[in-house]
Amino acid sequence: MKKKPVEKKDNKPKITQHKKPEDISLEAWQIELRKQFAAKNMFGITAFNKQQILGDYFVTNPTSGYKYKVALRGIDSDWNYCSCMDFKTNRLGTCKHLEAVKLSLGNRLTAKVKEKPLPYTSVYLSYKGERKVCLRIGTENQVAFKALSTKYFTKENVLKKTCIDTFSSFFEQAKAINTDFRCYDDALNFVLEERQRLQRQKQLQTHYTDGKIPNLLNAILYPYQEAGILFAAKAGKSIIADEMGLGKTIQAIGTAELLRKECGIASVLILCPTSLKYQWKKEIEHFTQSTVLVIEGNHLTRKVQYESSEFYKIISYNSACNDIKILGKLDADMLIMDEAQRLKNWKTQIAQAVHHIRSEYTVILSGTPLENKLEELYSIAQYIDPFCLGPYYQFMDSFRETDPSGKVIGYKNLNEIGKRLEPILIRRRKKDVSIQLPERMDKILFVPMTKEQKAMHEEYQFTVGQLVAKWRRMGFLSEK
Repeated sequence: MKKKPVEKKDNKPKITQHKKPEDISLEAWQIELRKQFAAKNMFGITAFNKQQILGDYFVTNPTSGYKYKVALRGIDSDWNYCSCMDFKTNRLGTCKHLEAVKLSLGNRLTAKVKEKPLPYTSVYLSYKGERKVCLRIGTENQVAFKALSTKYFTKENVLKKTCIDTFSSFFEQAKAINTDFRCYDDALNFVLEERQRLQRQKQLQTHYTDGKIPNLLNAILYPYQEAGILFAAKAGKSIIADEMGLGKTIQAIGTAELLRKECGIASVLILCPTSLKYQWKKEIEHFTQSTVLVIEGNHLTRKVQYESSEFYKIISYNSACNDIKILGKLDADMLIMDEAQRLKNWKTQIAQAVHHIRSEYTVILSGTPLENKLEELYSIAQYIDPFCLGPYYQFMDSFRETDPSGKVIGYKNLNEIGKRLEPILIRRRKKDVSIQLPERMDKILFVPMTKEQKAMHEEYQFTVGQLVAKWRRMGFLSEK
């Protein structure tokens, strides 16, 4: 592994990440920050082909140990790429790993270094602006590929939205033209996820045209709850943000049961605070006939329990965090996260660990997603769709008011945030659905005392008994 040489210090003033300099654009500021980070840190850089300047590299972060693939096609090429999440979400066309590779090349990389045309044709996912599937036609079989592309791609070589369902046909025809044709994994996954989402929405809309979901749970659902379940199932990954008391738990369970019925999911992992684990178990057993397991005990015991056959598995945030540190990841067909305020600061260990849970479907439950800081809302939304609110620096610039010193003094354009969140977030307040709610019902539950509580109770009962006996004898009690 080649270590990047230590750069000589220059006299350029350090750019702060908290306040944009007035003489550069927002995007230029963010690019400079990434260049500055790359210059300050010793990344491990390995070239696939040491004879080529432009090509593929592995970049290793010495602090985290994570390894990323970087494709350098030119100083500012549209085809530069890094596998890190920052590159995919910042819409800048660069990241600290790309800048580290450029820095390691030094004077060898100049504007005169031009990328040679590639022979093969490929489909890739562009992360500049809104994500889009694009076609890059190589030098081999150009005429045939251009003729084929007109049916599926625009003049700008962007996949037509109407061709999502027929992309497989394009793929087969392209392979027939030249076996070296490539479709990169992120582009293929994007197409498959979008196609699955459209098919799922069409299926649910056809089966439940009136919005009713009969015989789903052992309970009569209110119309707004049925709407919440259908919304979450259609979205695939969503936030149910109803006010407290409107039944977010039953909607999450209903979503899991509906996805089991319509999409064949086989496992649901529920993350919640330790104090709520058995409350979730009780609710699931009350509303469904499904099997449920609370994962607990030492790490080795929990590791075995993850492999058990129960449909629902419940685990606390802290235990899941510890297990992910050891196992590296957790897998489930569906993930439910309760009390989402645990995720509002993405720098916490729990928040970072949750990113290593792989699930095709996700439901996050939060009663107050819009009442707190925008940073917290942004953090929660990242678990559902890291692209819906745009890059963090743009989000903060567009919706936050600051004074000349950079201190936050207010927020703006909040309606625009609501529009961006519409595909993934549903929120109802009690006043919005009050006509559907019944009159208040009180239910008294008697809970047996623990052994310790019973001992204390008997001790106090003896003392009170003495006082009562004295009152009955004397007819009065002294102040003492």
